[in-house]
Amino acid sequence: MALFEKREEIFCKRDRAGWTAAKAALKAAGIRGVRAWHCEVEPPVGGCGCKLDIRDFGPNGRIDREMYLVTVPSAEAGRAREVLASLGEQR
Repeated sequence: MALFEKREEIFCKRDRAGWTAAKAALKAAGIRGVRAWHCEVEPPVGGCGCKLDIRDFGPNGRIDREMYLVTVPSAEAGRAREVLASLGEQR
C-alpha cells in the first residue's frame, strides 16, 4: 500500500450493520487497503458548544447519527464494488 494513492469511496451510509457486513465481506474477499471509519455529521441541537442533545434521553437511549464510510485504493475499487453488490449494498 503506497503512502499517496488515489482512493475511492465505496460505502457511505447511516447503516452500522451494513458497514460491519461490508468490512467483513471485503476482508473475506481479500481486498487490500480497506479503510473504514465513522463520524458524526449532525451538529448538536443545543447552541454555545453544548454537546447535550435532548434526543439522546429517550426511552431507547442515544440514537445513532453517525455516517459510516469505507474507502479502498482505486485499483481495488471495481472488485470491491462487485463484493458489495453481491451483499446487496449500494453506495
